[in-house]
Amino acid sequence: MDTSLEFQENSVTMDQEVWSNTDRIEVVLAVYDPKGDYSRWAGVVVTSIFQNTKSPVNVTILHDTTLTDDNRDRFNRTAKRFGQNVSFVDVSEQILRISTNPDSDAGHLSRGTLYRLLIPDLLNIPKVIYLDCDIVVNLDIAELWNIPMENHSLATPCFPPLLPPLFI
Repeated sequence: MDTSLEFQENSVTMDQEVWSNTDRIEVVLAVYDPKGDYSRWAGVVVTSIFQNTKSPVNVTILHDTTLTDDNRDRFNRTAKRFGQNVSFVDVSEQILRISTNPDSDAGHLSRGTLYRLLIPDLLNIPKVIYLDCDIVVNLDIAELWNIPMENHSLATPCFPPLLPPLFI
């Protein structure tokens, strides 16, 4: 597995659709990167998804001004290398509507959690897979995408992994 973090280029903004929403898997990551190194971990997640998934995938990266142009370019190059899509949504304004000082006002909620809570308001997509940036996807993510949700709005794995998933 190529673990280099030279993400590949193919920037797709939310208004530039390459595949219809019904034809692709939608994945969302939250990137708050004040030190400039968190994007590296998000790059591992993105690369592992693209390397292991045959279906069209769009990874939407929710971010603020801490995502550098260099790191954005790496994500773009990674998507292009695998023939996939990556899009970026700057949530800076939405976070400031919630709080003028999100780092202290959020209490025990991280910025990533705040970003995650904004997904239904930001993205007009009926279904997404949200992933934290501390994982490696080692299977075709279509397996997860194709789990029937029926009338549930949220699913999460249960621990230990032998338990069935929880649907809410």
